[in-house]
Amino acid sequence: MAGTSLIDLILSDPSLADRYQQVTAMMPPSSPAAATGVTGTVDSSYVGGTGDYNATHEGPGTQGLTFGEESQYTDLARSLFELVQQRFPGVDMGGILNARNIKGTNTPSEHAYGAALDIMAAGALGDRVYNYLTRPRIANQYDYSNVLWEVPDHYNHLHVGWLY
Repeated sequence: MAGTSLIDLILSDPSLADRYQQVTAMMPPSSPAAATGVTGTVDSSYVGGTGDYNATHEGPGTQGLTFGEESQYTDLARSLFELVQQRFPGVDMGGILNARNIKGTNTPSEHAYGAALDIMAAGALGDRVYNYLTRPRIANQYDYSNVLWEVPDHYNHLHVGWLY
């Protein structure tokens, strides 16, 4: 799978492809950062993780969400991280909110809406966390739509997302 983009992986899974198409159909043709709409300042001090958080972005909401601002998923992501950290003390938070597009695309990342969680864990620890997160009881309790692990750009962390 080397060289496969995240979008290609999403589109290859029919259940994810349908959600991706629904969400992207609601977005304007231009990048959210270039569109007009609600302005929000993103500050890493209340979110955790690393990245270019200290930037102001403008963009319309997606499913009632605003680009660059916390959403109803942000608290779910924090709660899920606390659960995972209790069970697997070696993990670290990679971040929740990061106002950016998916690498190499004009499509907003789930992180741009505070609707994704990166859990830093590699190797066997990452495998154990993945197996835990894909249990139906945990997935149903937190109602996330995807867990990315050992796919391009996700070898040192797991990505848990609520949108695509």
